[in-house]
Parts: sequence; C-alpha cells; structure tokens
Amino acid sequence: MLNDVPAQDELDFWMLSWLAHNSNYLVIPGSIVAGTQGNLLSGGNIRLLEQVGDLYAQYKSGGITQNQYEYRRRLLLNQFKNNIGPFERFLFGSKTTHEAIRIARAGGVPATANIDHHVDHLKRLASYGKYGGYVLTGVGVAASCMQIADTEDRQKKNEIFVETVASTSVGLLGGALIGAFLVSNPIGWGMALVLASGSVAAGYISGVVAKNAYTTFGKEVDFVSGMGVDSVCR
Repeated sequence: MLNDVPAQDELDFWMLSWLAHNSNYLVIPGSIVAGTQGNLLSGGNIRLLEQVGDLYAQYKSGGITQNQYEYRRRLLLNQFKNNIGPFERFLFGSKTTHEAIRIARAGGVPATANIDHHVDHLKRLASYGKYGGYVLTGVGVAASCMQIADTEDRQKKNEIFVETVASTSVGLLGGALIGAFLVSNPIGWGMALVLASGSVAAGYISGVVAKNAYTTFGKEVDFVSGMGVDSVCR
C-alpha cells in the first residue's frame, strides 16, 4: 500500500495509520481527563462560589449580619476547596480559594467583581473540557472510519462499525446523564475522576459487547453497505 503513496505524503500516511490502529492510547486517557475537568467544574461546584456573591448581597441589604456572612462564606469556600483538592493551584495559580474569592475593595468596580471574574473563568475552563471531549470523540470515530476503509473483510468492517456506534453512543449518553446530575450536585475531585473513568469504561465495554454480539448473532447483516458507510469511509 505504501508504494501507492506519493513520497511527500508518506509522513501523513504513517501518522494516520498509527492513529487508526492506536487511537485508544489518545482517546481513552484524553476522554478521562476531559471528563474529570468537566465534572469537577460542574454547575454544582461553581454554584458554591456564586453563592458567596449572593451572601454578600444579603449582608449589604441587612438580611444577615457580618458574622453570619463571614461564617457562611467560609463554609462555602471550604467545601469548594475540599472538592477541587489538588486542582486548586491549577485553577487559581498562586492563590488559595479563600484568597481568590474575595470582595473587591478598589473603588470604581463592583464589590463582587473578583468573584464574577473567577466564576466566568471556571465556566470557560469547563466548556474547554466539554469541547475537548467532543473533539476526542470525533478523533475516535475518524480512526474507526480509517480502519473500515483500510480493511477488505466485510465482516471486519461491520464489527468496527457496530463497536464504534455502541461505544460512542453509550459514552455520550453517560456523559449527558452525569452532566445533568452535576448541575446541582457539587462533588469532590475523586468522585469526578471515578465518574469520568466509569463513563469511558462503560462506552468501551459496550462497544466490545456489541461487537461480540454482532459476530455471534448478526454477521449476516451488512450495516456498512446498507447505511452507506463505504461511501464515507474510503
């Protein structure tokens, strides 16, 4: 096959071939990292910081005393700090959570400017993790497509297709369900990692099960030809 590849394209050919046959070395660890970041910076955890701003508004309006504000603020920040654990330095640089999430004392800016700034920053980081997960999913699908194009065995093509559809669908569904749960439920970094790993493992296992089921019970069905996959993956 390499004889048919122009000399100037040989490097790209080898890179794509490696990706097609070793995509799991990139996709699985990357998906776990992206999922952990998304879970850790979920709506539930970020809401802890937003509540500090709400508490300050209550204090300034006379709804709670200064001591009540400071006590409740400390509880919220302690919970957030414990939840993010060793990732605190990554999120706030040289500052601790308690140092970063403070009322702005400089004139001319809203008192909650620091809080709003950090909340927006964390939301952006969460979105990067989300989009990174989509990119890695696309990489996995593209690698499977290259594998389908690279084999002449009709059954093998269908096995790759069935495995990819099952693993991708279960992985995306699992991520969506976890995301919905975390909108209002703050969790610690250990649980964030467990949930991300579990979602990736569920997707991988479902793909293997679907592939084995097709090989055992459905190999007479040609999904690749029937759904026009051959015209896309070539």
